[in-house]
Amino acid sequence: MIELPRGKFDIYALALPRGHGFGDRLPVEAWETEDGMAWAVATRHADTGDIGLVVMRRREDGVWTTTCELFGLGDLDASRNRARLELKEGAPSEPLPSGIPRRTRLYELGSVPINRIPIEAGL
Repeated sequence: MIELPRGKFDIYALALPRGHGFGDRLPVEAWETEDGMAWAVATRHADTGDIGLVVMRRREDGVWTTTCELFGLGDLDASRNRARLELKEGAPSEPLPSGIPRRTRLYELGSVPINRIPIEAGL
């Protein structure tokens, strides 16, 4: 588990259900696995100081999925320790949920045509 740089965290956070909308649970620390297959963020409630943890792991199709969301952890050390367990360093990707189609990875699009909409002058 290594510290997740702020710029990378900002990009990864877009995969969260509410993106950067953390509400009252503000991010205070973030980590990722060495293999880049999982990341976690510790949060602190703005009013109560309650410590939480959100863990995201990659699915088999490369999509980020939330695998853990906890609240009421004692302190940041407890959050770090729980993150080490939940990140599952070296574990295989998360399976696809039943009935969910596999998404094509961006680098596998190959020669898929991209439809372009002409931009009219003056718009």
